Amino acid sequence: MLSWGQHTATITRPNPISVVTWSPCNRFIAITCFRVKTIEIDVLDSVTLQKLQTLNPQQELWMDNEGPVLVFSPDSRILTSLGYLDGKRSFESWDLQTGDEAGIIRWESSYAMEEDPPITYSANGKMIGVRCQYDNVVLIFDIASATQMHSYSTASSIASTSDIWAHEESFRFTTVDPKTITIWEVGFTSDAGPTRVDILPAPENVDFDPELDMYIKFLFLSAPCRLALNLNGEVMVWDVQNSKYLLRCNSTSFSQYMSFSSDGRLFACSTEGSEIYVWKESLTGYTLHGVPEHESYSMTLFSPNGEWIVAFCDTTMRLWRTNGFTTPAYGALPESPRDLLDFLLDFSPDGMFAVVARSGENRVTAIDLRSGVPRLTIDAGTEVYGLRVNENNTITVAGDQEVVTWDLPTGDLIPDAKATREDSTRTIHLDPASISGEIFWAWIFPSSSHVAIITFKPPSVNRLYICDASTGEQIFEGEPAGSKYFFAPDGRNLLIYDGGKGLSISSGGRVEQWDEVDVEAVGGYPWKSSRGYQITNDWWILDPEGKRLLMLPAAWQFHREERRVWKEQFLALLYYKLPQPVILELYK
Repeated sequence: MLSWGQHTATITRPNPISVVTWSPCNRFIAITCFRVKTIEIDVLDSVTLQKLQTLNPQQELWMDNEGPVLVFSPDSRILTSLGYLDGKRSFESWDLQTGDEAGIIRWESSYAMEEDPPITYSANGKMIGVRCQYDNVVLIFDIASATQMHSYSTASSIASTSDIWAHEESFRFTTVDPKTITIWEVGFTSDAGPTRVDILPAPENVDFDPELDMYIKFLFLSAPCRLALNLNGEVMVWDVQNSKYLLRCNSTSFSQYMSFSSDGRLFACSTEGSEIYVWKESLTGYTLHGVPEHESYSMTLFSPNGEWIVAFCDTTMRLWRTNGFTTPAYGALPESPRDLLDFLLDFSPDGMFAVVARSGENRVTAIDLRSGVPRLTIDAGTEVYGLRVNENNTITVAGDQEVVTWDLPTGDLIPDAKATREDSTRTIHLDPASISGEIFWAWIFPSSSHVAIITFKPPSVNRLYICDASTGEQIFEGEPAGSKYFFAPDGRNLLIYDGGKGLSISSGGRVEQWDEVDVEAVGGYPWKSSRGYQITNDWWILDPEGKRLLMLPAAWQFHREERRVWKEQFLALLYYKLPQPVILELYK
């Protein structure tokens, strides 16, 4: 299926798209689609996405659900796929002018290859180079003789970037350690190992262990010489020649999928929430150029001339003109990660109010659950990272190095009453000397006696603190043990859980390590309904008897259960992509 928008073309295929590549001439896009046991390669027109040719390779799936990796020859006439054939790794090539198969190269190798290994043709189109990142090995193949010529290794465990490119009569690639970027060169005919072409300074203030850090992704552009990296969701572009950052953004959680245009003028990265951000080169670095319409695309790729960008996910692929983007109204991404964090919400114990704020903002709103009308809006005078509504009808927020409390008025309130910092009943300042890094999340104990705080200190250090909310004194410091935080039903312990292990931290600061966590034994997750309501994998809300009540619209669908809050018959959805929290009252 094919559709057109103002600046875009979109196709939807019957089978998932696993690989996309552009031809050097910018005229063609080749894609791999996989079925249950077979693979299909289509060559598309790069402007209309209309199918021009279908190729049926003999090769098998690359991984369980990955098709062969694709590369065009320098003249865009030959399309080559790297995959498996009869249990051996293989190249299979086609002449796109005739549609005939142009040759097969099979070989056996003990080297490990990732799902999407970088491959490239030599400048003269006679050789193919393959980068095996896991083993830091480059393999070279002669096309005419259909044989492997050489394998070269750096004999190093230094982290590898996902690159290999042709340079005259050789291939080049890079490795990165915390202090240097090394450019290596291997010749087509020499038996000698890789030679160092250049050693350049690595990005400043980025600390990582190349052997242990699993959450760092590199992308190297040879000309102009730039390194993009994604470390724990923060995306950076480093100008290697001038030793300076052109972009450093941690305002949202970016994914590993990054792309440069061939001239480096444009750079794109997708987020974990499947938005795509495109930056354009300026005098001061990269500035935000546009955010294409959000439709859950994750992997992105620029055309060689930078005029188009293609994105794909599952069975759908979309094409945009890069000059058709409009910069978002907010002008640029926020500089602080807290600006795009999720909402905070707590229900009053009597079930009359929901109190809500967006993490990192100053405004706190109390919503009357009977009418849905905001009854009280508070300008907290501090950026809010955690909130709690207590039994005595007080609202407590954890702000930037402080804990502030307001009384929630009882009885009927005038619609949208206002309160400010001056109306607060108590302010406790946390000891700034005892908390290192920027606060970006907090949990207030149900009794409001203590507050747990997560801080971030560049480049990638997270710390957990517990402070006495009445004195501001720190009583515990340690490393977060997981990603899911919730209070036990007794309200005295903050549980930190992930992958079957966890910590229990009492309000007194006593820590207990768990190797096997039985969540149900400690009262179950708070983001599951105590009345038996459920949200299914296909987004239906079921009542306790399993009857379908409502299907969540696409904009409300997200998989993070901990961003759902249940209170009796009420369900609140707090994901940051929503313009405001959604609160639903359910009836059987």
